[in-house]
Amino acid sequence: MEAPPAPLIDINPKLCVFCGVCEVLCPFGAIKIYINGKRSNPVLEKGCLSEVIREIKIDVETCRRVNLLCDRLCVAVCPLNLLYFNGFSVSISDVSKCPTCKWCENACRSVIHVRKIFSGVIEVYNEKCPVGCKNCVYQCPVGALYVDEDGKVYVLDDFCIYCGACVNVCPIDGAINIKITYINTAALESRMWKIALEKLSKYNFIQNIGEQKGDLAQYALWPKVIKSNDERKLLIQRIVYTKSYTLVLDREVCKGCRICHLVCPKGAVIINKVSDHG
Repeated sequence: MEAPPAPLIDINPKLCVFCGVCEVLCPFGAIKIYINGKRSNPVLEKGCLSEVIREIKIDVETCRRVNLLCDRLCVAVCPLNLLYFNGFSVSISDVSKCPTCKWCENACRSVIHVRKIFSGVIEVYNEKCPVGCKNCVYQCPVGALYVDEDGKVYVLDDFCIYCGACVNVCPIDGAINIKITYINTAALESRMWKIALEKLSKYNFIQNIGEQKGDLAQYALWPKVIKSNDERKLLIQRIVYTKSYTLVLDREVCKGCRICHLVCPKGAVIINKVSDHG
Protein backbone atom coordinates (compact mmCIF):
# COMPACT_ATOMS: atom_id res chain seq x y z
CA MET A 1 0.00 0.00 0.00
CA GLU A 2 1.43 3.39 -1.03
CA ALA A 3 1.60 6.36 1.29
CA PRO A 4 -1.28 8.80 0.76
CA PRO A 5 -0.53 12.36 -0.39
CA ALA A 6 -0.17 14.77 2.50
CA PRO A 7 -3.04 17.20 3.14
CA LEU A 8 -2.48 20.63 1.62
CA ILE A 9 -2.57 23.64 3.91
CA ASP A 10 -4.15 26.66 2.25
CA ILE A 11 -4.89 30.16 3.52
CA ASN A 12 -7.74 32.43 2.51
CA PRO A 13 -6.20 35.90 1.86
CA LYS A 14 -9.54 37.57 2.54
CA LEU A 15 -9.70 36.25 6.11
CA CYS A 16 -6.03 36.30 7.18
CA VAL A 17 -5.18 39.31 9.38
CA PHE A 18 -1.46 38.45 9.80
CA CYS A 19 -1.83 38.26 13.57
CA GLY A 20 0.92 35.63 13.98
CA VAL A 21 -0.92 33.11 16.18
CA CYS A 22 -0.21 30.33 13.66
CA GLU A 23 3.50 31.19 13.64
CA VAL A 24 3.77 31.02 17.42
CA LEU A 25 2.08 27.63 17.71
CA CYS A 26 3.36 25.81 14.60
CA PRO A 27 5.32 22.86 16.06
CA PHE A 28 7.58 22.70 12.98
CA GLY A 29 8.38 26.39 12.54
CA ALA A 30 6.94 26.38 9.02
CA ILE A 31 5.20 29.79 9.15
CA LYS A 32 6.84 33.23 9.17
CA ILE A 33 5.28 36.71 9.35
CA TYR A 34 6.93 39.82 7.89
CA ILE A 35 5.95 43.48 8.09
CA ASN A 36 7.64 45.74 5.55
CA GLY A 37 10.10 42.96 4.82
CA LYS A 38 11.21 42.44 8.43
CA ARG A 39 10.33 39.51 10.69
CA SER A 40 7.56 40.61 13.03
CA ASN A 41 4.87 38.93 15.08
CA PRO A 42 2.03 41.22 16.22
CA VAL A 43 0.61 38.94 18.95
CA LEU A 44 4.07 38.55 20.52
CA GLU A 45 4.92 42.23 20.29
CA LYS A 46 1.58 43.27 21.81
CA GLY A 47 1.87 40.71 24.62
CA CYS A 48 -1.24 38.76 23.59
CA LEU A 49 0.85 35.58 23.41
CA SER A 50 4.30 34.63 24.61
CA GLU A 51 6.83 32.40 22.89
CA VAL A 52 6.35 28.67 23.28
CA ILE A 53 9.32 27.07 24.98
CA ARG A 54 11.26 24.48 23.00
CA GLU A 55 13.18 23.06 25.92
CA ILE A 56 16.06 21.04 24.48
CA LYS A 57 19.10 20.74 26.72
CA ILE A 58 22.32 19.11 25.55
CA ASP A 59 25.00 18.25 28.12
CA VAL A 60 28.00 19.12 25.96
CA GLU A 61 30.63 18.05 28.49
CA THR A 62 29.12 14.59 28.96
CA CYS A 63 28.71 14.24 25.20
CA ARG A 64 32.41 15.02 24.67
CA ARG A 65 33.51 12.47 27.27
CA VAL A 66 31.58 9.61 25.66
CA ASN A 67 32.12 10.74 22.05
CA LEU A 68 34.62 8.00 21.15
CA LEU A 69 32.28 5.26 22.38
CA CYS A 70 29.14 6.80 20.94
CA ASP A 71 27.14 5.24 18.10
CA ARG A 72 25.45 8.61 17.53
CA LEU A 73 21.98 7.11 17.81
CA CYS A 74 20.50 10.50 18.65
CA VAL A 75 21.40 11.76 15.18
CA ALA A 76 20.09 8.59 13.53
CA VAL A 77 16.70 8.60 15.26
CA CYS A 78 15.80 12.28 14.74
CA PRO A 79 12.82 12.04 12.34
CA LEU A 80 13.47 15.51 10.89
CA ASN A 81 17.27 15.23 10.60
CA LEU A 82 17.86 18.24 12.82
CA LEU A 83 20.74 16.78 14.86
CA TYR A 84 24.38 16.55 13.76
CA PHE A 85 27.84 16.14 15.29
CA ASN A 86 30.00 19.26 15.14
CA GLY A 87 33.22 17.35 15.81
CA PHE A 88 33.02 17.41 19.60
CA SER A 89 29.38 16.98 20.57
CA VAL A 90 25.88 16.79 19.18
CA SER A 91 24.15 20.00 18.06
CA ILE A 92 20.77 20.96 16.68
CA SER A 93 20.67 22.81 13.36
CA ASP A 94 17.46 24.81 13.96
CA VAL A 95 15.69 24.78 17.31
CA SER A 96 12.65 26.57 15.87
CA LYS A 97 11.90 23.54 13.67
CA CYS A 98 12.15 20.97 16.48
CA PRO A 99 8.71 19.56 17.45
CA THR A 100 10.18 18.14 20.69
CA CYS A 101 9.20 14.53 20.00
CA LYS A 102 11.85 13.21 22.45
CA TRP A 103 13.30 10.50 20.16
CA CYS A 104 16.80 11.93 20.73
CA GLU A 105 16.34 11.93 24.52
CA ASN A 106 15.21 8.32 24.41
CA ALA A 107 18.38 7.42 22.47
CA CYS A 108 20.75 9.24 24.86
CA ARG A 109 19.21 10.17 28.20
CA SER A 110 22.59 11.00 29.76
CA VAL A 111 23.18 13.85 27.30
CA ILE A 112 19.86 15.12 25.88
CA HIS A 113 16.84 16.30 27.85
CA VAL A 114 13.67 17.45 26.10
CA ARG A 115 10.39 18.88 27.35
CA LYS A 116 7.49 18.76 24.91
CA ILE A 117 5.79 21.86 23.54
CA PHE A 118 2.38 20.24 23.92
CA SER A 119 1.18 17.80 26.53
CA GLY A 120 -1.98 15.83 25.89
CA VAL A 121 -3.73 12.56 25.19
CA ILE A 122 -4.01 10.52 22.00
CA GLU A 123 -6.42 7.60 21.67
CA VAL A 124 -6.32 5.17 18.75
CA TYR A 125 -9.41 2.98 18.36
CA ASN A 126 -7.80 0.41 16.09
CA GLU A 127 -10.95 -1.72 15.97
CA LYS A 128 -12.35 0.99 13.67
CA CYS A 129 -9.38 0.89 11.29
CA PRO A 130 -10.06 -0.39 7.75
CA VAL A 131 -8.14 -3.57 6.99
CA GLY A 132 -4.70 -2.79 5.62
CA CYS A 133 -4.95 0.99 6.13
CA LYS A 134 -1.69 2.62 7.22
CA ASN A 135 -2.44 6.23 6.31
CA CYS A 136 -1.77 7.55 9.79
CA VAL A 137 1.49 5.61 10.11
CA TYR A 138 2.79 7.03 6.84
CA GLN A 139 1.70 10.57 7.67
CA CYS A 140 2.98 10.83 11.27
CA PRO A 141 5.95 13.22 10.99
CA VAL A 142 7.71 11.84 14.07
CA GLY A 143 7.09 8.10 13.74
CA ALA A 144 4.87 7.83 16.81
CA LEU A 145 2.46 5.35 15.17
CA TYR A 146 3.20 1.79 14.13
CA VAL A 147 1.49 -1.38 12.92
CA ASP A 148 1.96 -4.38 15.22
CA GLU A 149 2.01 -8.07 14.31
CA ASP A 150 -1.78 -8.21 14.60
CA GLY A 151 -2.02 -5.71 11.75
CA LYS A 152 -3.49 -2.98 13.96
CA VAL A 153 -2.25 0.56 14.54
CA TYR A 154 -0.82 1.52 17.92
CA VAL A 155 0.71 4.71 19.29
CA LEU A 156 3.98 5.35 21.09
CA ASP A 157 2.68 7.97 23.53
CA ASP A 158 6.14 9.12 24.61
CA PHE A 159 6.92 10.43 21.12
CA CYS A 160 3.54 11.81 20.00
CA ILE A 161 3.50 15.60 19.57
CA TYR A 162 -0.33 15.79 19.25
CA CYS A 163 -0.14 17.69 15.95
CA GLY A 164 -3.08 15.89 14.33
CA ALA A 165 -1.39 15.01 11.03
CA CYS A 166 -2.65 11.45 11.52
CA VAL A 167 -6.26 12.60 11.97
CA ASN A 168 -6.12 14.55 8.70
CA VAL A 169 -5.53 11.37 6.65
CA CYS A 170 -7.62 8.93 8.67
CA PRO A 171 -10.62 7.77 6.57
CA ILE A 172 -12.72 6.96 9.67
CA ASP A 173 -14.06 9.74 11.88
CA GLY A 174 -13.34 9.06 15.53
CA ALA A 175 -10.70 6.38 14.96
CA ILE A 176 -8.06 8.74 16.36
CA ASN A 177 -8.85 11.28 19.06
CA ILE A 178 -6.40 13.89 20.30
CA LYS A 179 -6.64 16.39 23.13
CA ILE A 180 -3.98 18.93 24.06
CA THR A 181 -4.07 19.79 27.74
CA TYR A 182 -1.00 22.01 28.21
CA ILE A 183 1.26 24.32 26.19
CA ASN A 184 4.82 24.85 27.38
CA THR A 185 5.04 28.62 27.47
CA ALA A 186 6.12 31.37 29.82
CA ALA A 187 2.56 32.45 30.56
CA LEU A 188 -0.99 31.29 29.92
CA GLU A 189 -2.84 34.12 31.64
CA SER A 190 -3.90 36.09 28.58
CA ARG A 191 -7.36 35.62 27.10
CA MET A 192 -5.87 34.70 23.72
CA TRP A 193 -3.79 31.92 25.27
CA LYS A 194 -6.85 30.52 27.02
CA ILE A 195 -8.84 30.59 23.76
CA ALA A 196 -6.01 28.85 21.88
CA LEU A 197 -5.76 26.11 24.51
CA GLU A 198 -9.52 25.63 24.49
CA LYS A 199 -9.51 25.18 20.70
CA LEU A 200 -6.67 22.68 20.90
CA SER A 201 -8.35 20.70 23.66
CA LYS A 202 -11.55 20.33 21.60
CA TYR A 203 -9.59 19.51 18.43
CA ASN A 204 -12.53 20.05 16.08
CA PHE A 205 -12.29 21.42 12.57
CA ILE A 206 -13.47 24.98 11.99
CA GLN A 207 -16.07 25.40 9.27
CA ASN A 208 -14.43 27.73 6.75
CA ILE A 209 -17.47 29.89 6.06
CA GLY A 210 -17.13 32.00 2.96
CA GLU A 211 -14.12 30.07 1.68
CA GLN A 212 -13.10 31.42 -1.71
CA LYS A 213 -11.48 29.34 -4.43
CA GLY A 214 -10.16 30.43 -7.79
CA ASP A 215 -7.92 33.19 -9.07
CA LEU A 216 -7.12 36.55 -7.53
CA ALA A 217 -9.93 38.24 -9.48
CA GLN A 218 -12.23 37.26 -6.60
CA TYR A 219 -10.26 39.28 -4.09
CA ALA A 220 -10.92 42.92 -3.29
CA LEU A 221 -9.02 45.51 -5.33
CA TRP A 222 -8.15 47.40 -2.14
CA PRO A 223 -6.19 46.69 -0.09
CA LYS A 224 -3.97 45.02 -2.67
CA VAL A 225 -3.67 41.26 -2.10
CA ILE A 226 -1.02 39.01 -3.62
CA LYS A 227 -1.07 35.24 -3.34
CA SER A 228 1.40 32.77 -4.79
CA ASN A 229 1.27 29.04 -4.18
CA ASP A 230 3.61 26.31 -5.36
CA GLU A 231 5.14 23.06 -4.13
CA ARG A 232 7.77 24.86 -2.06
CA LYS A 233 5.91 27.71 -0.41
CA LEU A 234 2.65 29.55 0.02
CA LEU A 235 2.95 33.33 0.14
CA ILE A 236 0.26 35.86 0.99
CA GLN A 237 0.87 39.59 0.94
CA ARG A 238 -1.42 42.49 1.72
CA ILE A 239 -0.36 46.06 0.95
CA VAL A 240 -2.14 48.85 2.83
CA TYR A 241 -0.82 52.33 2.03
CA THR A 242 2.83 52.26 3.20
CA LYS A 243 2.65 48.91 5.02
CA SER A 244 3.22 45.50 3.56
CA TYR A 245 2.12 42.38 5.49
CA THR A 246 3.49 39.03 4.35
CA LEU A 247 2.87 35.46 5.50
CA VAL A 248 5.11 32.66 4.21
CA LEU A 249 4.33 28.98 4.70
CA ASP A 250 7.32 26.77 3.91
CA ARG A 251 5.78 23.63 2.39
CA GLU A 252 9.07 21.74 2.67
CA VAL A 253 8.95 22.19 6.45
CA CYS A 254 5.16 21.93 6.92
CA LYS A 255 3.98 18.41 7.82
CA GLY A 256 0.29 18.90 7.09
CA CYS A 257 -0.83 18.96 10.72
CA ARG A 258 -3.90 20.82 11.98
CA ILE A 259 -2.50 23.11 14.69
CA CYS A 260 -2.56 26.30 12.59
CA HIS A 261 -6.06 25.49 11.39
CA LEU A 262 -7.37 25.02 14.92
CA VAL A 263 -5.87 28.16 16.47
CA CYS A 264 -6.46 30.66 13.64
CA PRO A 265 -8.84 33.25 15.19
CA LYS A 266 -10.35 34.12 11.79
CA GLY A 267 -10.70 30.62 10.35
CA ALA A 268 -8.39 31.59 7.47
CA VAL A 269 -6.39 28.36 7.44
CA ILE A 270 -7.91 25.61 5.33
CA ILE A 271 -6.93 21.94 5.26
CA ASN A 272 -7.62 20.30 1.93
CA LYS A 273 -7.71 16.66 2.94
CA VAL A 274 -6.53 13.84 0.71
CA SER A 275 -9.99 13.24 -0.74
CA ASP A 276 -10.23 16.92 -1.71
CA HIS A 277 -7.19 16.94 -3.97
CA GLY A 278 -7.08 13.43 -5.32
